Amino acid sequence: MNIVLTLLALISGVVTPLGLSDQVRPLYNRTVRFGYVPDLSGFGNATMYRPDMPLSRDCHIETAFCPGAAVPGSVYHQGIYNTSANDSLTATTRIPENVTAIFTSATKNSSVASILDIQYRSWVPFVNKYFDNHQPYPKGQFRHIDLLLSRDGILALEGIIADMGPGGIGFRNHTAPLGLPHSAEWDEDLLWLEPDIQCADTNLSLELTIGDKESRYERIKSIYLVDDGGVANLRKGNPFDSWPTPDYFSPDVGARADLAAWASNFLTALALNVTDVRSARNGIKSDIGRRFNMTSPTRQGIYEWDSLGVVTDYLTGHWLGVSEAYAMNGTHLEKVYGNATRLDPPEDHPYEYASALFKDFPFKCSGLRHEDQNNTDYNMECGYFSSAPSRVDGGNKNIMEAGSKWKVRMYTCVGANKASIKTASFKMNGTATLDSMTIQSVRDKSYATESDYPLWAFEDWWHPGSEGAIRGPLWGIVDNAYAGTPGYNFSRAPHLYLPFARGTSGWDASDGLDILAGVSVADDILTGVLENIFQPVSDFDDKLPRYAGSDNLILRKRWDTMSQTAPGAANILRLVWTDIMASAVVGTKQSQSSSADSTWPVTMYGRVISYDIRYAIPAMLLLGVWAILLVGSFIMAAIDRRLPWHLKTLLNDTSVGRVAVAGVRPDSRILLRESTSRWLDELGHFQLALGEAFDKDSDADKPPAQDVRLRRNSLAASGPLLESHSTAA
Repeated sequence: MNIVLTLLALISGVVTPLGLSDQVRPLYNRTVRFGYVPDLSGFGNATMYRPDMPLSRDCHIETAFCPGAAVPGSVYHQGIYNTSANDSLTATTRIPENVTAIFTSATKNSSVASILDIQYRSWVPFVNKYFDNHQPYPKGQFRHIDLLLSRDGILALEGIIADMGPGGIGFRNHTAPLGLPHSAEWDEDLLWLEPDIQCADTNLSLELTIGDKESRYERIKSIYLVDDGGVANLRKGNPFDSWPTPDYFSPDVGARADLAAWASNFLTALALNVTDVRSARNGIKSDIGRRFNMTSPTRQGIYEWDSLGVVTDYLTGHWLGVSEAYAMNGTHLEKVYGNATRLDPPEDHPYEYASALFKDFPFKCSGLRHEDQNNTDYNMECGYFSSAPSRVDGGNKNIMEAGSKWKVRMYTCVGANKASIKTASFKMNGTATLDSMTIQSVRDKSYATESDYPLWAFEDWWHPGSEGAIRGPLWGIVDNAYAGTPGYNFSRAPHLYLPFARGTSGWDASDGLDILAGVSVADDILTGVLENIFQPVSDFDDKLPRYAGSDNLILRKRWDTMSQTAPGAANILRLVWTDIMASAVVGTKQSQSSSADSTWPVTMYGRVISYDIRYAIPAMLLLGVWAILLVGSFIMAAIDRRLPWHLKTLLNDTSVGRVAVAGVRPDSRILLRESTSRWLDELGHFQLALGEAFDKDSDADKPPAQDVRLRRNSLAASGPLLESHSTAA
């Protein structure tokens, strides 16, 4: 027991002080002044100052007016364009006050941006003879700044927040607490844009054999389409009879991607002459693992995989090399190129029928052509996604050598842009730069009841006087007082799927028409990401980096893993959308108001002395044992009242002074057990020298000549006493 207590005391002495530390911790809440914090990275340096001219809006139709922006004296042509019959009048890019009022009504004195706060990061003053009496107005430009795909986490960049996990952009002109002695934390609600993209596995794949030629267009020696169950296990029925009506507010992109995979496999089976239409509806007799040679000269479209990276493509039969010479005219199948020929019934011509249905496929998927559609506009985009090649012959997966075999998985993907309000948690570490600010989390804003949901609005394309005159409708949250305003569609919901920006058919990294990037850029980029953004750089006028991953080792490693599953493929598309969007747009909304220095409640941090109680465990154990022994002693003393007397006697019998004096003066032994005060009165003046003689010149009484006798006599004197005490005890 003594050894254990000794070790415990030793450990306590070493470990206990280690728990003491000096920390910076949250202390209290207060409202502090915020000020602009610069971004010293490439994004900050590349972002242009905001134009000193009014915001501009171009509805993409020469001499046409945007809603509410008619010039006095103009003549309307209802149902066609809002065109002026007076050639001396020019349209205006200025946004009327009544329009700006509705879209800023719910964002005043808040941190949430409006559609007017989402602007192009780069711009030029532009003059158009059809607008503003030949006065310049700001026109957006796209310039890619930096590749963010190699970075993880939530990034704070000039005017935006980029989430490089699931993807998404938040809009905020960054401000932070000024003059902090330490750190501070706070939450803000932000307008958030993200691509809701889902992919479905077609269970078809391509087997590529690498050739020995270096030419980009001859790198692949052979291609086989492999049926991994997409055709062999094709579900029964007609996939073109099951498409749901497009819904602006809750499009189910996951279900639509699954339908697209089914329809794609159905058309693939027809194009490859595996079955006919009538048989396909009742199931197809085919085997899993069946291979189809795709290297024939009639299928040159398949060489879009020559980049050997991830690829997206239009949702057509181009990848199969299917002819585009056929189209449906109502229920009739017709050849539209060369000599027009009607082929009826379509079921008797499976290849030609597949060609016609493939041509209509992307419109069916996106919802642009739907039998239940009535003056509505789709807001979804569809496309094929081909994975990064994975080696299947057992060789080194990092070397694409001649003769090696690789597998490419195929997915159908559907996406829509979703706007919502999210709550971001910020932390500032003292210095007034963006590098010192971190975003700890971004989460969906919570609402107590459905009545607390924000009221979303977007311009009604089909409102009288606006037909066709809106390239991209304005959208955003509005005040409840504007609910039901004519010319707008409303929805009370936690999010809004953005309306389609008319006039966009893929994206080639082109410049904007005006300064309002939030109107169409998100949809433009989504279209490009799902259809053609992974093509060679030259296709985009050198404005974009190469996203395919074939010539970027960082992307290649990342895409190799992510693209092998449908969720991973969808995440790749979301991240590429985020990367491009970050370079294209900037948020001008400050933390609370238009004031240069606003205030905001934050949690302040301060320096405190703290102790980690875990380091006190050995000391607490020692204290507990000591307390137990102490309590035990009191209990024993209470049970045996003579115990204190015995302890006192034992101390007196073993006292060095008493034993030594008793050894020299045997007559003093009778005082050995007397109280301290009496013993001192009787013998306290007695002088002893232990181990050496007294000074010869001293006047004091001389002690015995040899200390040896003193020690011997002392031991002789103490022996009987100890023995008598032991006997008494």
